[in-house]
Amino acid sequence: MGKQTNQDVSSQVEALTAEIKRLKEDIDESYYRIPKQEFENVSLNRVSHDVFEQVKKKLDFWRSVLLIFISVISIFGLSQYFKFSGDFEKFTEEFKGNIQKNLEEMQEAQDEKYRSLTNFKELSEKMERRTDDLVEAVSKSQVNFESRQNNEIKRLREEINRIQKRIGSDFKKAVDNVQSINFEAQKASLKLDHFLLKSVVKDKANFTEASTELESLLLEKSKYFTDSDSLKDEFSSLFEWKFKAKKYSDMYQLRSQFEDKFEFENITWGNIIIGSLYQYEEHYIPEYKERTLDTIEKAKQVLPDYGLPHAARLLIHMIDFENENDEETKSLEKKQAQNLLNARNSARNVVTSFEMYRFLLRQQPDRYIKKYVDLLFDTFPEEVEIMKQRHKQYQDGLNTDTE
Repeated sequence: MGKQTNQDVSSQVEALTAEIKRLKEDIDESYYRIPKQEFENVSLNRVSHDVFEQVKKKLDFWRSVLLIFISVISIFGLSQYFKFSGDFEKFTEEFKGNIQKNLEEMQEAQDEKYRSLTNFKELSEKMERRTDDLVEAVSKSQVNFESRQNNEIKRLREEINRIQKRIGSDFKKAVDNVQSINFEAQKASLKLDHFLLKSVVKDKANFTEASTELESLLLEKSKYFTDSDSLKDEFSSLFEWKFKAKKYSDMYQLRSQFEDKFEFENITWGNIIIGSLYQYEEHYIPEYKERTLDTIEKAKQVLPDYGLPHAARLLIHMIDFENENDEETKSLEKKQAQNLLNARNSARNVVTSFEMYRFLLRQQPDRYIKKYVDLLFDTFPEEVEIMKQRHKQYQDGLNTDTE
């Protein structure tokens, strides 16, 4: 009976021990589930109070159980009761000590964790400040480096520009010298070829062949010449030979090709105008009239006082006056020719009248143009007489200057 009672007590003690162990595990588990921030905010007194409350409840329960149990076993003997009571008191004290020890260990661990968190926070703040200082230092260093780098790049670029300008200047001088030498060589070569062609023309009078060869030379070498008046002599020969070869259309095309780059002599403009005039007189088609009028206007812009373009314009009026069937058109052409004569005869400069009358006289031997020269003289005898007197006036002035 007593043996069985001891076994029961042992079972109860083991159950109580298991419950205490489970309680400890619950405490440990609750500790690990609490977030760090919340755990740091819970005080040790609250933890101790909660634990003691749970333990007290358990002890009260088991005391009630034990009182009942003691009442039961009191029947079996007080000696056993006092023995059990002493053992239980001892066990209770040991249990309280273990609980206190566990709480102290938990508090120490919590304090250690709090110190670690505090140290980590301080270290983190220190590292953050150090990082900011380092970033600021690197930024300043980078700015200084970029500034020095930009200044060095600027200096090098300025030095390169100075070198390039010096090289460019020297190179330009060298190129200019080469171009000048090349220009002189080309000019000398062209002058020599022109002289040889003039000699051939003088001996054989082969204007077609000579003009074709000179045209090829000018087309090849004119690109080396920049002075507008540098080829006046060559162009004079070219258009003269084209005129004598009756290559009138070639003359007009060459004029369009070179007139903007080179200056022509008066005689060159005269030959181009006469060539177009001859074509108009022969074919009497608007294209040749337009060519002649275009050349006349261009020559007047370059040489306003040159008389030949004005005389050629008079002959065009006479050609239209003679060949038109419409009386109104014929009357208009006659009126315009008379106005032109009066304008030139009343001009202060008599040289224009001199050149006009001289050109008309030189056209009289031509069997085709002579017809229109005579028509002009017969239609406007008074105006032609005035032009003749102005021609004589200028001629007398030339004779006086030569004496």
